[in-house]
Amino acid sequence: MTDRGSLPGSSEETRALQDTFQVVRRLVLDLLAASQESQVLAAVAEQVRLLLGASASCVLLAAPRPAPGTLELAAWDGLPEALRQECGLLKEQARAEGLSQGARALWEAARRAMLQGSVVQGREAPPGFAALVATPLKRRKEAIGVLALLFREPRPLDRTDVYVLESSAALATAVLDNVVLLRQERERRLQAALLLEVTQAATSSLALGEVLQQVAEKTARLAQADRCSIWLLNDAGDTLLPAALSGMDQAFVQEWLKHPLRLDQEPLSRQALETGKPVVVQDALTDPRTDKDAVRLFGDRSIVVFPLLGRQRRLGTLFLNWVREQKVLSEAELELTQAVAAQATVAIEYAWMHAQTEARLQETRAAYRQLRALQETTALLTTTLDLQEVLERIVWGVVNGLGYNIAALGVLEEGGRALRVRAMAAAPHLEEAAEALLGGAPEVLRLSLDEVQNLAVQAILSGGVLLTHTLADLAAPFLPRETGDALQKAAQVQTMAVIPLLVHGQRVGALLAGSPHPEISPRELEVLQTFSSQAAMAIHNASLHQQVAESERRFRDVVEHASDAILHLDARLELCFVNRKAEDLLGRPREALLGERATTLVAPQDRRRLSRRLVRLLEGGELPAPFEVHLLDAQRKPIPVELSLARVVTPDRGPVVEVIARDIRDRKRLEQERAALLAETRRRSRQLQLAFHQLGLALASMPHLEQTLQAIVDLARALLEADWCTLHDCSEAGEAGAPVCLGAASGEIPLRLHDEPIAAWTQEVLLAGKPLQVPERNLTSPLAVQGEGNGSEGVLLGVPLVLQDEPVGVLTLRRAKPARFSQEEVALVSGFAHMAALAIERARLFASVLQEKQEVEAVIRHTADGILLIGPDGRILDVNPTLEDLLGMSRADLVGTPCAEILCRRGPNAPRECPL
Repeated sequence: MTDRGSLPGSSEETRALQDTFQVVRRLVLDLLAASQESQVLAAVAEQVRLLLGASASCVLLAAPRPAPGTLELAAWDGLPEALRQECGLLKEQARAEGLSQGARALWEAARRAMLQGSVVQGREAPPGFAALVATPLKRRKEAIGVLALLFREPRPLDRTDVYVLESSAALATAVLDNVVLLRQERERRLQAALLLEVTQAATSSLALGEVLQQVAEKTARLAQADRCSIWLLNDAGDTLLPAALSGMDQAFVQEWLKHPLRLDQEPLSRQALETGKPVVVQDALTDPRTDKDAVRLFGDRSIVVFPLLGRQRRLGTLFLNWVREQKVLSEAELELTQAVAAQATVAIEYAWMHAQTEARLQETRAAYRQLRALQETTALLTTTLDLQEVLERIVWGVVNGLGYNIAALGVLEEGGRALRVRAMAAAPHLEEAAEALLGGAPEVLRLSLDEVQNLAVQAILSGGVLLTHTLADLAAPFLPRETGDALQKAAQVQTMAVIPLLVHGQRVGALLAGSPHPEISPRELEVLQTFSSQAAMAIHNASLHQQVAESERRFRDVVEHASDAILHLDARLELCFVNRKAEDLLGRPREALLGERATTLVAPQDRRRLSRRLVRLLEGGELPAPFEVHLLDAQRKPIPVELSLARVVTPDRGPVVEVIARDIRDRKRLEQERAALLAETRRRSRQLQLAFHQLGLALASMPHLEQTLQAIVDLARALLEADWCTLHDCSEAGEAGAPVCLGAASGEIPLRLHDEPIAAWTQEVLLAGKPLQVPERNLTSPLAVQGEGNGSEGVLLGVPLVLQDEPVGVLTLRRAKPARFSQEEVALVSGFAHMAALAIERARLFASVLQEKQEVEAVIRHTADGILLIGPDGRILDVNPTLEDLLGMSRADLVGTPCAEILCRRGPNAPRECPL
């Protein structure tokens, strides 16, 4: 066997552990299945012998009074016949010298084990055996017996063997106590049943002889006596008349009935009647009060006489005689039998006063039956916490216990807004008719509390009892009136009672009971209300238990299926609980983890820090903030986790530490990816800023559209590190049939794109309004690669250039590796595309202005009139050839000259001011 908490090192040890587990399992199953003391002891002797590999085993029990100090052989397994006969009865030490060597060895080891209260190894072993081990069977620190194991080979005991022996002995003692308690409970139930039978017999008939005979027979059975007789005093009170006798043949009884006894000749009866207490004769042969002739005739060994005392007179005596043994009645048995005698007294008085008490007797019987049924049903309600079973037992008790023909129980649901019938019962002879009318389970019957016209709803809302003679008024509207009338007729119900079920003033449901009588008496109604109160409390308790059980189940499910590993550590920092996630995280089964120290699961560099925090928390320190450590899996590989600690007090283990371990491998990976992504984003941002800067420089230094387009494709290709990039002008793509032309290209393009129609591709990108990315092999547009034949395959990215919802162009980029453009790259080129669209629009505007300027200059130079252009400062900016001819001056001489000097020359005939 391996130490607790360690793992088996070989397949042989594993098989040995499995065999041990199977033996322990069989021991537990045998003990649970045992219903008698002998079965428990036999199972312990057999299974513990198998568990420890002993050759033989036996159980010796300390004998009760009157032979204290004696050990009796109670069970054995594998014990030789000779030794078993020798050990049939082990005497105390004073008489042990006469025992054989084997019996004496067993006696000596058993005596030492019982005195020391622990496992001992015998100083010597019986012949044929090499070792003897004895462990005491203790009940509340008192040794009640010994479990002895005998080995053919020498067997030293280790801690595991001692633990197995002590555990098996403790388990056997506990099961033995349970079996004894169960037997005692069965005896008490049998006594109660017999007492009930006696009571029923005493009240079942008014024929005095029949009543007394039944009382005698059942009282003898109750007291386990061999004979019971009843003697009645005559009217004068001086003679005992034989009335009933059990335990003898009928012929003897008939003869016995003919022989009365005078009271002064019967000292036992006289003493019982005078004192009013039972007279106990333990030894009939030696007691001076007994008739020795009668004792020898019947063979009596013990006698008990009970007085039968009426309310106004003495009625007689009841004799119990034991022939097979001397009987020592306990106080409880005396009281029980005295109660039987009291019942016999009642029966006699009932028979004598039949004429005066007939009506009261009938009522008392009915009340007794109802109260008994009420008590039994109430007791049944306390034996279960299953809500549906409680409901079914309630209606069963109303029908079978209180005598109603039909009963239904409704529970409030939907926040108290509806009443649903959860259980229904009918008298046995009415069940089929009721089921046929209802058409199945009662759960389909639902009554909304908004139906204020319904009588049952009125009773529930008012909290008072409702009595009615019409079932249909209660069933409407969830049952048709015809069905209600038919059900009342089939159930033979004349009066219906509706009782709200209240717990601490809160409504929990309603009980409906149908009586076969025209009226329900106040006493019956009081009993029904009492029963309803107890039923309401039982429903409330069952509902609370169901809620608690459901809450516990949900909590267990939450803990068991939590996304984080949850572990509990006891005061020794050993694992006492792990959930499924912990098993998966550590890669080890739960059985292997339980009992292992927590520090062995942590990387060496984290052990001291974790141990300090755990000890501080167990000592009542403050909760530490979550911290990171590395756990070790089954391959001793570190796993980064974040630990959260909490101190929890449990009823069985005391304070424990709850450890929640969150696997942060994904978080660590995401942090690394985030750092890499942040670095890549910064790099791309710098590239984008550089591209924007270069694009701005290009716009400033390259006023022509062709130069701008070429700068855009060069910058886009460099920005995404593409194989090649093209830009197609789509400024006229919105017009029907408008051509789409190649504006610029960068890189080595595998085909002459400017010779191919690409309207479909550009139109697809423009219609999408966002970047499109497609593999080359799936591309059906004319951009598909047709010709290098080198087997390379890449991805094409089309980016629309849109300005104020108007298409400007389409950027197409191709890259072989990596196969796809990332989202960051797509976002980067999308921002670049916006700036590119602005640049293209600006270049187009510049080209348009330049063209208009050239057209104006051409008009000016070719007109027949002289044209002079003057700036804001009054100087000549330009002249046309016609003005040159008129003035006789060249353009070079005129440009820059103030206009006043040319047009308003100073002379004698010149005007004072220039007209311009």
